[in-house]
Amino acid sequence: MGYTHYWHIDEDLKEFPEEAINLIKDLVDDELIDQSDIDITNSFINFNGVGENAHENCFIKLPTKRQSYLLNDHKGKFFGFCKTARKPYDVIVMRVLLVLKFYLKDKMVISSDGSFNIEWRISIDEVSRLCGKTIYVEERLELGE
Repeated sequence: MGYTHYWHIDEDLKEFPEEAINLIKDLVDDELIDQSDIDITNSFINFNGVGENAHENCFIKLPTKRQSYLLNDHKGKFFGFCKTARKPYDVIVMRVLLVLKFYLKDKMVISSDGSFNIEWRISIDEVSRLCGKTIYVEERLELGE
């Protein structure tokens, strides 16, 4: 299967918040990301690692009604995933997902083959610093006050 991150996004979400998109554009401006392959809009995010350090594109998009068959039993949320094989760009994938979770709150659920308290720890601390609010994790990714 491989090392994978998963997400569920509310089927009714119309666009990603502008603040999240702006922060994500800053995050992917990184030497770990293939700068010629980035495409970020208010309805999808697409990027990958560089050269041999690339794996699957991280393609996060908002659901459309035609994609309703991809909804699962996760309370009306659209399912997506990205296999990174723990390649260097994995840290950017985690940070992008955390930024989206920060802004989308309960409209998004994140899970991972990795541990939020181990593999995700540095990314959680970094996004907490960037967003000015501590992100706490347990079994599921939750936002704390």
